[in-house]
Amino acid sequence: MKYIFTFLFALCATMSFGQTTSYPIYEGVFDGTTHVQSLEFPSTAQAWAGFSNNNAEIYPLSFPNGGEITFKASASAAANLKFRFEANPYPNVDPAHNTANIPITAAEDTYTVAISSQGANTFNSAILYIVERDITVNISEVKITAAAGDPTTNATLSDLKVDGVTIDGFDKAVKSYTYKLPTGTTVAPQISSATTAINGATTAITQAASVPGDATVVVTATDGSTKDTYTVSFKAVLPATAASTPPTRNAADVISLYSDAYTDVASNFDAGWCSTNSISEISVAGNATMAYLGNTCQGIVLDAGIDASAFTNYHVDIYIEAGTDVIGKTFHLKFVGTPTSITKEVNHDINGLGLKAGQWNSLDGTVDLTTMTGFKEFSITSNLANSVYYDNLYVYKAPTASIEDLSSSFSIYPNAMGSLLTVERVSEVQHASIFDLTGREVLSAMPNKAVFTLDTADLQHGVYMLSLQIGDTKTTHKLVK
Repeated sequence: MKYIFTFLFALCATMSFGQTTSYPIYEGVFDGTTHVQSLEFPSTAQAWAGFSNNNAEIYPLSFPNGGEITFKASASAAANLKFRFEANPYPNVDPAHNTANIPITAAEDTYTVAISSQGANTFNSAILYIVERDITVNISEVKITAAAGDPTTNATLSDLKVDGVTIDGFDKAVKSYTYKLPTGTTVAPQISSATTAINGATTAITQAASVPGDATVVVTATDGSTKDTYTVSFKAVLPATAASTPPTRNAADVISLYSDAYTDVASNFDAGWCSTNSISEISVAGNATMAYLGNTCQGIVLDAGIDASAFTNYHVDIYIEAGTDVIGKTFHLKFVGTPTSITKEVNHDINGLGLKAGQWNSLDGTVDLTTMTGFKEFSITSNLANSVYYDNLYVYKAPTASIEDLSSSFSIYPNAMGSLLTVERVSEVQHASIFDLTGREVLSAMPNKAVFTLDTADLQHGVYMLSLQIGDTKTTHKLVK
């Protein structure tokens, strides 16, 4: 087994321990050296000048059984490189280790230099030197590999596939994984392959009998006794159906940040306010849906400011994984204008709103954006990390009501609605309809009674309008659930 630390000068790389490095690596110059996508040791530099690796993620490095460095390089003339490892950055450099000099030719080639065993020493500073002065050296794809110990006791995997696809985030050092499936799934996928890191090691796979359920891979090293176990837990928590399709609207009446139903505004959708990789797009029943990942927030920066002062409502559909405890959970939205002192927050207490896990919930309401003449940024803040999904994120102009509100002439309860809504009138109601704020009719009845109930159990949480037909008169009343 080998542990590989990868340093790339011209590319980005994901290291075997989940660390990430990016160009340039040896960018820290000292005592007169220069760095412009190539390395040079000019005649004006001090004799000890070189290039330091300032990527703190790779440290500490250790080579108890030695190792090697491989890289690609070319030079404007014959030159020599060497690598050095120090316990800490200067002045606390001991213990330290220098590799042998590596001769570099003009044409690009691949090079290897050995690292001798360093025992229990650890290093927190990696340095590269050019021996000759005034020669340009181009270097890339640097790999520093620490040799493993006794390979006969290696009981790790180099790959683990479910239904032919490597598990997301697979790392040989991680032994437990959660594999999420759509709600209602009862048949577990199969572990299709488990590749050992060392030839000759063996695996014993036990598939999950159902969902929820665990599959295991027991790895036995070549010594016949050292074992380790990888576990894949299958859970049916993802949405099985897509969020409801929003109604058709005039383009001028909607600012869409994320929805297949409208044209989204151009933006940096993962702006990195709380670190990047805040979200990941998945497919739910063939519909693009956004998964909110493990960061505390997601930032969105529009390419250009938009006058949102005439927009009155916001909307987003969210799905909370089945089985999630919603007590204390939140899903907050924030609008930011130009200048950034112009803000508007819309906060949602999941439990307080009565939202349910394991189903789509609509967050739809009014928002005062009258000062937002330069809507430029937007954020989502939630403590539902890795357990909430959203779609249809937009603001819109609510249609203007054109019918009379005569709510004082009847009683409606309870409001907020539960599973049943009772209407009491002094005269008979011929027709009752409930509309969401998009104008879509979600419930209709012909009671022909003065007192009646409506079954509202299937309505999602949000704001609605109740329309009642009494003879030639229509009345409306605002409802919430």
